[in-house]
Amino acid sequence: MKRLALLIGILLNVGCTDIFSGVDIPIHTPITSEDEDIITYIDKRLEEEYYWLDEVEQKSSSFNRYRPWEEYLSSALMMLNSNMDDGGIDSEGKRFFYSYIRKMEQQTRATNLGYGIDIYRNILALSSTELGFVVNYIYKLSPADGCGLKRGDIILSVNGETITRSNYMSLVNTIMEGSNDTLVLGYMRQVADKDEPTSGGVTIKHASYEKNPVAHSEIIEVANRRIGYLVYTAFESEFDDDLLAVFQEFKDAGVSDVVLDLRCNGGGNVMSAQKMTSALLSPDYHGMTLCKLIRNPKNAHDNTTSIITLSDVGVSLGINELYVICSEHSASASEMVIEGLRGLDIPVTLIGYTTEGKNCGMDVTRVQCGGIKVEYAPITFMCVNAKDYGAYGEGIVPDIMLKEDNVTGYKDEAYPLPRCGWGDYSHDIALFGAIHAIAKGTTRATHFYVPNIEAETAISIAQPFIGTQLLHNE
Repeated sequence: MKRLALLIGILLNVGCTDIFSGVDIPIHTPITSEDEDIITYIDKRLEEEYYWLDEVEQKSSSFNRYRPWEEYLSSALMMLNSNMDDGGIDSEGKRFFYSYIRKMEQQTRATNLGYGIDIYRNILALSSTELGFVVNYIYKLSPADGCGLKRGDIILSVNGETITRSNYMSLVNTIMEGSNDTLVLGYMRQVADKDEPTSGGVTIKHASYEKNPVAHSEIIEVANRRIGYLVYTAFESEFDDDLLAVFQEFKDAGVSDVVLDLRCNGGGNVMSAQKMTSALLSPDYHGMTLCKLIRNPKNAHDNTTSIITLSDVGVSLGINELYVICSEHSASASEMVIEGLRGLDIPVTLIGYTTEGKNCGMDVTRVQCGGIKVEYAPITFMCVNAKDYGAYGEGIVPDIMLKEDNVTGYKDEAYPLPRCGWGDYSHDIALFGAIHAIAKGTTRATHFYVPNIEAETAISIAQPFIGTQLLHNE
C-alpha cells in the first residue's frame, strides 16, 4: 500500500541578468540533440495529455531542461503538487512515480535472455553481515525450471560468493540480468513440517526463455468442490491465449470456484484485464461495463471517457463469485478487475493484505528519437467501475487480513514473503485462507512454516510497477 505525503518543494531561481556576490551560477551540462528531442517529446505529452496537465501548464516554464532525458521526467513531476495519485512515497521516504520513460530494447516474446528466476523484492537479514534472497517464482520452461530450485528457497551464495550488505545489489543483478554462461547458487530450504532447513546447490545455464505471467495453474479438490487456482503475475497481452487456455481447462474440468492469485501482479494491459473478466463471467454480462477510463477534459489527444465493456473471448466460466489473493504488490489492472467485478455486483472475497492503490493508468507510446527508441507512459487517465467508484487510491482492504488475527486462525506478519511452492495450501497461508472461505471453514491446515528470520525492510530491490496501460505507437 503506497504511503502518500504532501511534498513542498522550494525553487530558487537565479536570474541571468544580475549577479549577486556569494551566489554560484550553475553551469549547465551540455546535452545532446537526442536529449533535446526526447525532452521535447516528454513536454509535449505532459502539456497535452498528462492527467494533471493544468498544473503542468502553470509550471512548465520552471522545469529544468538542462539534464539528461533519463532524469528529466521525474524532476519535472517532482515540482507538481496535484499529482499525488501518480505514485507515492516509498519505504525510505522518497517520492516515486508511476509515469515513466525508458529506452526500448528490441525484444519479442521469446527473446528474454537469462536464467528465469524472480527474486522477492525484500531481502532477508540472516545475520549482522549475511543476507539471503528469497525465490519469488521461477518462469515456466526457463533455464531455472526443473533445476531443483523452488519458490520459497533462500539463496545464500551466488557463484561461490556469500551475499552481504556490500555486494547484494550486484548479486541481484547477476541473478536477474546476468550474462554468465552458468549461474551457481547455494540455497537453503525449509522442508514442510520440519524444524531444520536443508541446504543445496544448483547450476543453471544462461539461455532464452519466455516471461510467461501464467506462473501456475491447477485444480484443487476440497470438500467436494473443484477449485481452479491460477497464479497470474502480470496482465500482458502477448500471453492472452495462455491465460484463456487455463480458463478453458477449468471449464472442461467442471470447476465450481476460482481462486485468482494476484499477490505478485502489479498490473498491465487494460484489454488483458477485460479478457480475463469476460472469461470469468457468463455471456449474460457481455456488453456490460467493466470500467471507465476518465481523461482530463483538456487532453489534446483524447479527452473522451473510454468505456471498457465485456465481450465474447471464446470461453465463459460463469462464476457467481471470485476469490482473490492480494498483497501490497497487487496494483492497477489487478485492482481494476476486483473493483470492476464489484461494480457488476459480483462478490469478490479478498485474502491477503491491502493492495497498492493505483487507480490511474497510462496511454503508452513508443517513438524513435535519433538513434534511441523510447517507451513513454505518463499517467493520462483515472479508472472507475460501472458504478463510478474509483476511490481506492489508498488501496483495497482485504476481507481476510493475513498480517492480523483472522478467521483462519493463522497470521503471518511477513506476508507475502514466499514460504512454499504454489498450490501447497497446507503451508501457503494465503491459499489456505481462500480455500477456507470457499469451504466455509471446513478445511484445516497442518502447519505454517515461519522461519526464525525477519524480512529486512531497510533493504529493498526496486521493481517498477507495470501499471494499467493502453498501447499505441506514434
